[in-house]
Amino acid sequence: MCNAADTRCDTQRPTNPQGNAKVSKSTRKPQIGKVYKPRPDFPLFPHATGRWAKKIRQQFHYFGKTADDPTGQAALEKWLEQKDDLLAGRTPRGNADGLAIYQLVNHYLNAKKARLDSGEISPRHYADLYANCQSVGDAFGWNRLVVDLAADDFQRLRRAFAKHWGAHRMRSEVGRVRSLFKYGYEAGLIQQPVRFGPDFKKPDNKTMLSPRHSPSCSRRWGCTGRGWGSTLCGTPLRPLGATGGTK
Repeated sequence: MCNAADTRCDTQRPTNPQGNAKVSKSTRKPQIGKVYKPRPDFPLFPHATGRWAKKIRQQFHYFGKTADDPTGQAALEKWLEQKDDLLAGRTPRGNADGLAIYQLVNHYLNAKKARLDSGEISPRHYADLYANCQSVGDAFGWNRLVVDLAADDFQRLRRAFAKHWGAHRMRSEVGRVRSLFKYGYEAGLIQQPVRFGPDFKKPDNKTMLSPRHSPSCSRRWGCTGRGWGSTLCGTPLRPLGATGGTK
């Protein structure tokens, strides 16, 4: 008990065995470089994967890396741009003119995956489309804007196809590339059709009938892979005319 005249009371200041007053100290060390919400009412939060995130309809949506945008300003602008579509359960369309290759590919493959799940296309056909998109992204750059593509880009892509495959395979690959960008226009992802230029065409019938470009010749030079540089291709393809083609 404390005396009324005594202003000090042992019960008011608990002490440790050494007789010093206890001071609460946190044992947790501050994490250097960790990103926090810039303010309590900020609509996004830093996810454990290192991205700004928002959970909507039991699903996480991401708006860029926190390392590249520690204040969350760019993520906030992206959130405000997509907010109405996400809250309504729609797929955000974003700025049609600013559509990047990776965004077009994601939309296209998601649509084809739905057809695969419904049995409308075969797993082999989906794998060929996937590898074709991989080739397009690797050739043009995944962050390249679709609106920036020009005829000379597709001319270089066709030359790359010709180095890796015979006429029969190249005919299929050119058609798949055209289908990818046609989908983007018909789905409203881009405002104008893509100009492929006069040279980005399928091989003509005369070339197709040439013995050098027969299906057996394509297999001879290793042209049965599903795409160069992709995870679906077990062995990198060699250009036509190289020795030791894959079998």
